[in-house]
Amino acid sequence: MESNARVIQWSDGTSSLAIGDQLFEITKEPVLNTQVFTHFHTMSLLKGNVEEKMIVKPSLRSHSV
Repeated sequence: MESNARVIQWSDGTSSLAIGDQLFEITKEPVLNTQVFTHFHTMSLLKGNVEEKMIVKPSLRSHSV
């Protein structure tokens, strides 16, 4: 599988998601007591705990990609 998306770590400590020539700002927030699981027919499978969520929004800053 291929993608033109990548996560960029900037020198100021922030992160951006680049999709083609578009940039999106990434922020992370902690979440409590959240688990990810999948359900297939009669079986449920716990995949793991989620400790933070990622929020992606259009970037207001100009960075060269």
